[in-house]
Amino acid sequence: MDKIADHLPALSRASLLRALTWRTSLSSRKENHARIWDHIFKNDKWIVKVLQIKNGDNGAPVPCLVGSQLQKFYYGSPQRVFLALLVNDWTGDVNCLRKTFFDSLRDYEVVEKDSIIRLKGSGILLHIADAIGRNDEGWISMEDPSQLFRRRGSRLSTQAIYYNEEVLHEIGQTDIGGIDGRSMKKKKAVRDICSIKLKFREGLPVYRVFISPRKKVKVVNLQSLDENGRDWVTHWRIARRHEREWWTNN
Repeated sequence: MDKIADHLPALSRASLLRALTWRTSLSSRKENHARIWDHIFKNDKWIVKVLQIKNGDNGAPVPCLVGSQLQKFYYGSPQRVFLALLVNDWTGDVNCLRKTFFDSLRDYEVVEKDSIIRLKGSGILLHIADAIGRNDEGWISMEDPSQLFRRRGSRLSTQAIYYNEEVLHEIGQTDIGGIDGRSMKKKKAVRDICSIKLKFREGLPVYRVFISPRKKVKVVNLQSLDENGRDWVTHWRIARRHEREWWTNN
């Protein structure tokens, strides 16, 4: 039975393991990965449809969870965890799957419409805007983006896990962008706007930007080249007097 479970997608594996009351000799990594997605979804209908979307050489979507408390969740403690569910969809097709998405979720209550839900069984707070296509050219509105990060001294980190991989990815300071020159105290540098380097389904890099609707400072975009030579807005600086906001400065 374990050999069968070993080759199943995460949610199918979770269903089988639940029937076995989670008694298994599977690696803890495979079991933990299955358990995470099982806490959120009761079936894989939405996930299957997302994984069927193609985007040529530009990067295809993949469900992904991001948050500084993901490690806690991964090892079996989902209560009071805040996570962002992303799909990294550059086609716009995910926007057509909203009904399937909500029908696939475990019991939930809406905390903020089109933004945050609470899973009733686990208490997980899940930011869903990207999963239902609510973003502005890939930029995601989030009341306080800094809650995605953990701060140790002057360095930030977070974690990510993808549906098509069982690895828990640690994301460090070099893959996190914020407003240059702003203090890390109280994570101020990433409170208004930030970026996280993630990846598309094929492994191509993608930088996701989170922006607070309460942002008060004017900023100028700063770009970086990824390893494939593609330009991304990855960090910002405070706009100078009379300088137009969002003007891109390389």
